[in-house]
Amino acid sequence: MARITADLRVDNNLLLDYLHYLFRKNPETGALVVTASNNTGRMLISHLRVSADRPERPAGDFIAALEFPESRATWDLIDKWAYYTPQDQRRINYLLRVIFDLDFTSYYRKAEEMGFRKKEAVEAFIASRRLNSGDPFDALHKKIYRHQRKALDRYTSQLLNRAAYIDRNIDTAGLNELL
Repeated sequence: MARITADLRVDNNLLLDYLHYLFRKNPETGALVVTASNNTGRMLISHLRVSADRPERPAGDFIAALEFPESRATWDLIDKWAYYTPQDQRRINYLLRVIFDLDFTSYYRKAEEMGFRKKEAVEAFIASRRLNSGDPFDALHKKIYRHQRKALDRYTSQLLNRAAYIDRNIDTAGLNELL
């Protein structure tokens, strides 16, 4: 069976760790085995390009070696060199951040509904996703703060708009004489 491989440059250690959570590592090659069994795998497969010549390995600190088993989704890639263009890598990184954010947000909200504190929820997410590189706790804590701050600002704005609407619609002509 031919191995289809490609290297992907990701933006940071957090995304690299997250890829390691999403896909199992091939013990023989050390590459992450990407299948079309989940949305992220389908997205990674759909962005692959093929070449008759061996492509250059992407430059950067955070490179994920990916391996794609033979399947209907990868049939056209057999006996060719697979790679990602720099534009595709930017798109993939953007989509990986979206997938990560959706995963984290849904995990955090479920933990919050169950009565867990913010610190416990963030630590549990980090442990369950095996996010060991860097300082993911601080990054995720800030993400929650920004989200909560944005929700509070939106709520405050709605209250101010409602108060202004009520104030404009109340007839205060008779009230001014009492003051």
